[in-house]
Amino acid sequence: MSELFRCCPNCGRDNSDQLQSPFSQADWHLKNCASCRLLYLENVLAYEELEENYAWTKTSEHEKRKRAARRRFTGWIRQKLKLARLRWLPHPKGKNLLRRFVGQGKVLDIGCGSGHSLRQLDDAFIPYGIEIDKGAAEIANAYATERGGRVYQVDALAGLHSIESDQFDGVLMISYLEHEINPLEVLRAMGRVLRPAGAVIIKVPNFGCWNRYLQGSEWPGFRLPDHVNYFTAKTLRQIVTRADLCVAKFNLLDRLPTSDSLWIVARKAS
Repeated sequence: MSELFRCCPNCGRDNSDQLQSPFSQADWHLKNCASCRLLYLENVLAYEELEENYAWTKTSEHEKRKRAARRRFTGWIRQKLKLARLRWLPHPKGKNLLRRFVGQGKVLDIGCGSGHSLRQLDDAFIPYGIEIDKGAAEIANAYATERGGRVYQVDALAGLHSIESDQFDGVLMISYLEHEINPLEVLRAMGRVLRPAGAVIIKVPNFGCWNRYLQGSEWPGFRLPDHVNYFTAKTLRQIVTRADLCVAKFNLLDRLPTSDSLWIVARKAS
């Protein structure tokens, strides 16, 4: 198994002098950055491992069964709370945010999986994607090409470097940035392919949510070694602005402590 050592992916500090977080598991070492306070996985899998041995299509079903078996009651409670929140505090999702901040044009979904988000796009959008999992990328590409787009089967950083500047009106990073071992570099590369008036829509697990404090190590946002970055509202804003992007939307409803997710919309800095 091929592993890499990382300094903090947000501020670059080497935290090898810091103790492991109590949320670490087995051979996976979580560190809380002494500078910016981002919790991140220090020893990560190389990209080639994510293409085959640890591809999402191979690990997701196993993870679902494992969690369902050990958290039947708490899982039921969490589902009820989620339904209540969606009823009383409806939250904007990627599709609605695309309509508001992009409107139409070419949309790139980074970490598109088998194309779930691409299939939800209105006819006003042309779907593109980047996906490292070979099997998932093939499925997504079959759909994208029918609508005039395509899916690149490669890691996000290499895929973005292969695309010419100012190509996309919108970019989606839905449940992706927590998986990326080079999130700051990817955000900067994404900004290059985004058109000046375009927008990126990001969704990540909310490490600062009340549910995480309640459930501790059983919080569903923990998934090692797949989830390598654990953002709070503060660290998510930090990494977005470090990438020379301007926050266009990140209000209270986008970062509720009662929600397991954070949503942020950003544009290129003028």
